[in-house]
Amino acid sequence: MATTQERDLRRVGASGPGVYRCVVVADVLLVCWLAGLSAGLVPAPGDEPGPTAAGLTVPGRVAAGLAAVLWSAVTVSFHRNYLHVPAPDPARVTVEVVDGERAVVLVGRSTYRWQPVFAAAVVAGLAVLLAWVLGAAGTPGWWIALVVVSPVLLGLPSRVAALRHPLRLVLSPRGIGVTGPDGDGWLDWGDVRDVQLLHDSQWAVVRVIGAERAASWRHGARRRVLVVGRRAPGPARLDV
Repeated sequence: MATTQERDLRRVGASGPGVYRCVVVADVLLVCWLAGLSAGLVPAPGDEPGPTAAGLTVPGRVAAGLAAVLWSAVTVSFHRNYLHVPAPDPARVTVEVVDGERAVVLVGRSTYRWQPVFAAAVVAGLAVLLAWVLGAAGTPGWWIALVVVSPVLLGLPSRVAALRHPLRLVLSPRGIGVTGPDGDGWLDWGDVRDVQLLHDSQWAVVRVIGAERAASWRHGARRRVLVVGRRAPGPARLDV
């Protein structure tokens, strides 16, 4: 019988391809529905099907057409990032001089980091479009769409700023270093006490745990945009 860790290993990367194919199919259906609304081929929400259906207003049709185009881009990028297996890139593994000594440096791919940011930006844009259409139609609650999407709008600047920092893993004779969206960390090999494989959200993570009060532990957290408060320093550990 497979152990829990062996079962987790088979799930490394994310959910199964079948789940992502279902997401792509749902996205394609949504794009077709939006395109049908824009072209007047399907009844607008609230209309009774039939030849007497009023359909969307002109601003509504324009917004539906833009939404179809934007969500098509989200669907294509989602398919490429989650269902396309990229070819190995030897250029992502180099030998460099880091802190005065030679080290192996592995640079991570940024496609998985761009996808949720791009999707969040599109959702925010669609909410603005919806508010514009409702406002043009004289709907009193046009601002509700902006209130619902406000958490996305507040968190988006920090996520965009984090994309400026590449994912890097540094392996040197002295220790291990990680550069990520949340900050930079370093541990000497002599201070490493455990290595664990776990799942953070849908991704597999190799966690390198250091000794308590490890002298070599260094961690610099990145400043966040439009977020009040500071994150408390965590234990000596690196997530790869």
